[in-house]
Amino acid sequence: MFGLSNPKAYPVAVAMFTALLARYASALDWSAFVPLLVAACIGFIMADSVLIAIIGAGVIRRFYRRHALWVTRVSGVLFLAFGVHAIASAGPGLFRRT
Repeated sequence: MFGLSNPKAYPVAVAMFTALLARYASALDWSAFVPLLVAACIGFIMADSVLIAIIGAGVIRRFYRRHALWVTRVSGVLFLAFGVHAIASAGPGLFRRT
């Protein structure tokens, strides 16, 4: 439900389809829409099933319960690092004169 209600998921999905299908762009037309949509839905269901199976595993639950604080801290540091990297990568382009 969260994935469907997350507005950031749609641009990411479009970007992924664009990246994966760019070399086949000349062969794509509206007749390919339905098979691609069905394949995407099947992939979505399969990926969610795998995630549910992994997260529901007893080993993972016990690990998270035991180390919840550190998992949260490491996740936060990773998000901060991604933010710093994005700013550092975009910085030169922002200040370049055209």
